[in-house]
Amino acid sequence: MKRILGIYLDKLWTILPENLDTRADICLAVTFPVILIKALRKTFFPAKTGTAPSTPTATETFKAEACPPGTEGEDIAVRYSGGDDSTLVAALSAQNFRKVHLLTFTSDSRLNLFGFINSDPENTKVNERNLSEKYGEGRFHHRIINFGQLRNEIYFRDFLPACREDNFLKSCFCIPCTLAMHIETIIYCLRNGIRFASDGSNNESGLLYWQTQNPFNLREVSEFYKRFGITYIVNPAYHCTDTGELLNRLGVHDVAGSKKNYQHRRRTQQFCHLIQIQTVCRRLCGTPGDRAATSGEKAGHLSRFFGDSLDGYERHIRTKLAEVPASEYGNN
Repeated sequence: MKRILGIYLDKLWTILPENLDTRADICLAVTFPVILIKALRKTFFPAKTGTAPSTPTATETFKAEACPPGTEGEDIAVRYSGGDDSTLVAALSAQNFRKVHLLTFTSDSRLNLFGFINSDPENTKVNERNLSEKYGEGRFHHRIINFGQLRNEIYFRDFLPACREDNFLKSCFCIPCTLAMHIETIIYCLRNGIRFASDGSNNESGLLYWQTQNPFNLREVSEFYKRFGITYIVNPAYHCTDTGELLNRLGVHDVAGSKKNYQHRRRTQQFCHLIQIQTVCRRLCGTPGDRAATSGEKAGHLSRFFGDSLDGYERHIRTKLAEVPASEYGNN
């Protein structure tokens, strides 16, 4: 029965408009009851924090990267959602770098049913202010970047044709979405002379091989950054089981249990509308993505889905560099 529903959902998915923002709005409308139930459950029955994942994965032997020495006079770009994970990376970066550039990515989807789900990039400024109060004004430069068009191109042109045999992976938007963010991050770094980049990737969101924060995928991301002379630093707190608690200890904010606090998250970060339908598809289709990643999964997302396209993405980046001078890009 689940398999039949999965096939039906897959057929339905193919007739939707070829625009991920439109699909995001449709997905939000369809899955709103599920989101509402999850939010109420997390509000009144919050999960315990500080519990390490029980599923054996490759992340257990994956070593997070320490900040390289001699970066006191350097800048770093951090992909920034405003949530605890990326805020912690920004805080740790501020301890080692001269300036931290917070890059928040957004698109044109703004559907907010009943004011309940506020997916607004402006939310990210809450923790940005907390960071500035802790580490000093001028230490952070926040930039909101619309990457919707690039994400669309990657998903429909390259990603979708590469995974047609797998219903669930068709709706695994995280893979093309994250690649689009990395491409925009590289462009920003090159335009502004930044030689280091990072994000909030961690063990909690990297358990399965198809998750973008899985070690195998992060290693390939790191290699892609190297093409442009940029060092991608895997989150030094990759194995931290409660980033909110660590942020409390650092004095960035004082919200108890912030990682599991729905109201706090609602105020401080964007919500991904697309991920709700992705969860439904995964449970219906029962794909290989449900198994834990093992040391046998050697290929990451870039080689699996975009291997033949990587040179094209590199050309895209270098073309964009020639279009807009750095002086017109980095200070907006």
